[in-house]
Amino acid sequence: MILADDLAMADLGGDDQHHIRTPRLDRMAADGMPLTHAFSGSAVCAPSRASRLTGLYPRLLPDPRELRGATRSPKAAAGRSAHDLRTTEVAGIRAACVGKWGRGMFDTPDSPLKFGFDHVCGYNGQRHTHSYIPTYLDCDDRRFELPGNDGRGIGALYAHDFISSNVLAWVRSVRDRPLFCSTR
Repeated sequence: MILADDLAMADLGGDDQHHIRTPRLDRMAADGMPLTHAFSGSAVCAPSRASRLTGLYPRLLPDPRELRGATRSPKAAAGRSAHDLRTTEVAGIRAACVGKWGRGMFDTPDSPLKFGFDHVCGYNGQRHTHSYIPTYLDCDDRRFELPGNDGRGIGALYAHDFISSNVLAWVRSVRDRPLFCSTR
């Protein structure tokens, strides 16, 4: 199963778009597996991700705050959030959250590391995600300063290059075990 956040059918190279290279997905399409069937639980990010993680329609989520991407939730702290993947630990599945976590910082009950994710890399917070050249990114419970980035203009390090390198290293480190990687 391939899960993508904000991927339109015309975004793949096999669909005659020429701006973004997608050679592996193009090869899958050429070999008989075109990616033409899709589903999105919502038109906006937080409820769509919550729907993807739980299999529930957004209106059926146990916590209506999932629809707003709120950062504090009593039910989340009690382990009833749509983002709760602690069952992956029991099944021996390694889980990573890559890109954006918008529910809470690492020193709060809503930390992604308290919801079953073994590894986290990217933006922690909704507003922080609007810069491709942020001054820092979060990986696990540590902040990584990105020297040369001022968060406004062109910086020395493109955030998605850093995130991609980090998650690929993580996937290689757990490749002998089942894994779940949530990109946001």
